Amino acid sequence: MKIIATIAIVVFSFHSICCEVCGCSSTAGSIGIIGSSNYHFVGLSFEGRSFNSIHPDIFGHGSVESSTEFFMQGSLLAKFQVTKRFQLYTNIPVVYNRQQRSGETSITQGLGDITINTRFLAFTRADTLRKRALNLQLGAGAKAPTGNFSRNTHETTNMFPGTGSWDFPFNLNLFFQSKKWNIQFENVFNLTTQNSAGYKFGNAFQSVVYSGYNIKVGKGTISTGMGVQFDYLFHSEIDGSSKNTFNGGYLLSLLPGINFEFNRIFATIRYFQPLTQHLSKGFTKNNGQMSVSFYYTFKSKKS
Repeated sequence: MKIIATIAIVVFSFHSICCEVCGCSSTAGSIGIIGSSNYHFVGLSFEGRSFNSIHPDIFGHGSVESSTEFFMQGSLLAKFQVTKRFQLYTNIPVVYNRQQRSGETSITQGLGDITINTRFLAFTRADTLRKRALNLQLGAGAKAPTGNFSRNTHETTNMFPGTGSWDFPFNLNLFFQSKKWNIQFENVFNLTTQNSAGYKFGNAFQSVVYSGYNIKVGKGTISTGMGVQFDYLFHSEIDGSSKNTFNGGYLLSLLPGINFEFNRIFATIRYFQPLTQHLSKGFTKNNGQMSVSFYYTFKSKKS
């Protein structure tokens, strides 16, 4: 089975540094699905997103400020096919965040939080004559607090590369492939914990439905696709209380994408266009985001 059927829909969604009012708010840390592939790979992913934010006067200073944020992340990605059913992933991110507020520009950058995730192929059925396959994967992982994080729970939480907490993503993914079409249904729930500053980023749930169509072009393949992504973010907490936090909400996005395959090189481009949203009690607006990824695959001896 050609690996393009699965790589074509892979996007390693970068870790969401959920913020206090401004900035990030859109992903549960999904790592995508490699549904039926028995290949190892290494890759690079570059992703950026922008926000407009309003900062409420929670301290009674008598003024309301606005800001714009741009978050960019480059990630080193790798997958190892341990057995025919068991896969191991890692994501090592480098983060660049910029905020413009009250005429001043703040920039933070550095190593983010490293994630290790596992996937187990719980169910698979293939019809080689009709070139169809159906796969169900279950997964779990851990995000380590390797990135620098804010000790101030209100002012700069979102601008740091890390969260300072151990988080645990859980995945349930269904993948169907025919000769020309593929459909992905991916679900991720991210369970967070409190960091040493007493801040707990909200748990997050993400669900994606994405369909792609493969077109043979010479020795390569182009896959065009369209999908929708729904994110639900729970409120963050300070010392066990969400009274003074503003995160949380939902975001529904349209996902057009295009993918290229040539030999063992794959490139993926996706754009996330918000359709409807209510983030941080309405104080934050997601303007959209884009992801570009490159992969090189190695055939596994387990295949």
